[in-house]
Amino acid sequence: EGEPAAAAAAYQRVYYGYPTAPEAAVAQKELARLRFRLGDAYPPPMPQQMLERAEYWLRARQYRSARAEYESLIAQLGGRERELARVRLGAALYLDYDTAAALDYLASLDTADPAAEAERLYYLVECARRLDREADMTAWLAELARRHPSSEWRLKALISAANRYLLENRADRYEPLYRACYEDFPPGAETAYCHWKVAWSRYLRRSPEAAGMLREHVQNYPSSEKAPAALYFLGRLAEAASRPEEAKTWYQAVTERFPNYYYALAARERLAQPHLAGASVSAQVIAFLRSMSWPERPPGDGFQPNAACRLRLERARLLSAAGLGAMAEEELRFGAGADGRPQIAALELGRLLSGKVPVHQALRRLKQLVPGYLGYAWEAAPEHFWRLLFPFPYRSLIEKHARRHKLDPFLVAGLLRQESEFNPGAVSPARAYGLAQILPSQGRLLARRLKLPRYRTALLFQPDFNLRLGTYYLRTLLDKYGGRLEAALAAYNAGPNRLEKWLSWGSFEDPAEFIETIPFTETRAYVQAVLRNAEIYRRLYAPAPASARSSSAGRKPASKTRPPGRPK
Repeated sequence: EGEPAAAAAAYQRVYYGYPTAPEAAVAQKELARLRFRLGDAYPPPMPQQMLERAEYWLRARQYRSARAEYESLIAQLGGRERELARVRLGAALYLDYDTAAALDYLASLDTADPAAEAERLYYLVECARRLDREADMTAWLAELARRHPSSEWRLKALISAANRYLLENRADRYEPLYRACYEDFPPGAETAYCHWKVAWSRYLRRSPEAAGMLREHVQNYPSSEKAPAALYFLGRLAEAASRPEEAKTWYQAVTERFPNYYYALAARERLAQPHLAGASVSAQVIAFLRSMSWPERPPGDGFQPNAACRLRLERARLLSAAGLGAMAEEELRFGAGADGRPQIAALELGRLLSGKVPVHQALRRLKQLVPGYLGYAWEAAPEHFWRLLFPFPYRSLIEKHARRHKLDPFLVAGLLRQESEFNPGAVSPARAYGLAQILPSQGRLLARRLKLPRYRTALLFQPDFNLRLGTYYLRTLLDKYGGRLEAALAAYNAGPNRLEKWLSWGSFEDPAEFIETIPFTETRAYVQAVLRNAEIYRRLYAPAPASARSSSAGRKPASKTRPPGRPK
């Protein structure tokens, strides 16, 4: 009360910075009271604070609230902040799918501030893309290039427009846009993505520069998530050119550096081919690989606790023994970052959670604790570590339904881990239910085909019922696509209609080639993850050595002698 101006500043921080907090309504009332009391002495809020509140509504997808906020700010602000508020009012219209109104409004604006103008042009590109106004989209992209060549908004617009053409398989249109991204902007995750799209397009068309671009991708973007793909397809090109020593060296690089990722699985399959098993290695490729600035790998002694880690484990165990499980977990979470041994914290957390929380909750918390777990060499981590991160709940049910439909139970486990993390109560944003994530309408159709009476959506939360439908559906997809596991998984995730279109884009003799061509990042990552999961489950839980088993159920073997197929 003695410092009303300071009180007003504090209330402003709450009102503008935390719009949805209960205290925001209190702050609003107090601000109105202080504004009346102080009159001209009332401290005006900072323009950036005011924009922050509106931007919060945008991030929260409360677009009507955002529009109302921006309309209010346009009347209150001046200069650059007013220009930004005007443009973001149009952005709120676009994000609220009032696209035609957003385009008309943004096209009518005359903005003087360069940053606001670049943002305006970006949203005009987005509106034109959504409305299929290709000529307008191209014109506004050109305007961005002319007036704001280095703006982040131009980079975003280029990627968005290129992705539109990617979904239509129009390489002649998306290649120049992706190329502009990595040629005109500094290296980063976005430019690595764009470079890969061009490199992959050249690979599919067997352009003479394909191998050079794949090498360039590894060299310029060694931290790229596509580095293992680049190494693998360099191996495929070497095989096609009858250079087995080079192919073997590329494949070995994948398995050594990315041991638990999809492309390591694919590389091991290639290395098992007779013409590569007895080949030597390439000194030239080894020299190239050694010249790379690869990301740092987990230490070889990663599961040996240091002194700080041992103290952390002791404190966590004492807290757990005292019945303070939440505090014990918090101790481990803090230590995962502070001690640099998240994998050891994960082992201890797994022990603390065992039998106390559902498997899906433990799995999610462990994955959060040690996000880089796939980077560990298989033999460097104890088997218990892998079993914690690849648990096998509902095993008897999974095996029963897998046998019924002649499926690999490890494949089914890998699919469930990706679909629901073994949460029988999972509900996706698309309203898919249960372990195998079945849509209610899909469940009704599957239940009818299986002659299961009295279907109702609630049954999808029952593991036995859900697995019966999910395994049957996977079997029908495998049968429909001739046993091609990668196609069946893509259809399971994205739907058969999309899959049919993607299959028409090329003659894919290598399953990895089709998978990498899937234009939806979510579906591509899903297929790779399920196949990787299945291989890990096979290693962990198969009664016979994994090497004695087929690497995947229902998959046609890749050609041993023919090079990867050209697209149609």
